[in-house]
Amino acid sequence: TGNRCVVRGLTISGGYAYGQGGGVYVNNAFVTFDDCVVAANRVYNGDGWGQAYGAGLYVKDSQVTMTNCLVRNNRFASAPFYGYGGGMYVSGGNLVVSHSAVVTNWVAGWYDNTSYGGGIYLAGGSHRIENTLVADNDGIYADGIYVNAAVVVRHVTLARNHGQGLLYAAGSVTATNCIFWGNTDDLAGFPYNEGELNPNFWYC
Repeated sequence: TGNRCVVRGLTISGGYAYGQGGGVYVNNAFVTFDDCVVAANRVYNGDGWGQAYGAGLYVKDSQVTMTNCLVRNNRFASAPFYGYGGGMYVSGGNLVVSHSAVVTNWVAGWYDNTSYGGGIYLAGGSHRIENTLVADNDGIYADGIYVNAAVVVRHVTLARNHGQGLLYAAGSVTATNCIFWGNTDDLAGFPYNEGELNPNFWYC
């Protein structure tokens, strides 16, 4: 919290946290992850109306860069009432993910409408995801990526997520040269008429 650091060549696995950040917790910091693995971490909240965030990574009001990283198989140990971000939860700040993979992560909640962002949950801030695979993630809403922020995605493949590949809730999404394939619903929540091209999607 509140520092600058570079994390290189590290595997973060087997973490177990209450409420936030099963594997990694970043708050008001500048962090670079290079050639890292964040895998098989868990987060939980057993309170009656509890919330849990970021089984793999929890990032708040920070500038985080991830390059050549794998975020895999992070999940909620038990279902809180609300769950956000199986692979990573990002609130505010700036996240840049490149040449990485976010796969087989899982978010859970008590009811059908209480878990969001199986792979990545973005809440506020300005972010960029490029040359990255987001696949085989699971949640009730936005199995791949949940967007309530400004995000640019380039050369990203969202594939085989168990429900929605990318769910737009608010903010802005600009996508270029991306592949949306094999999701139950590739794109959801966008405010445009069915059959029309989204003006912020190019060569997808």
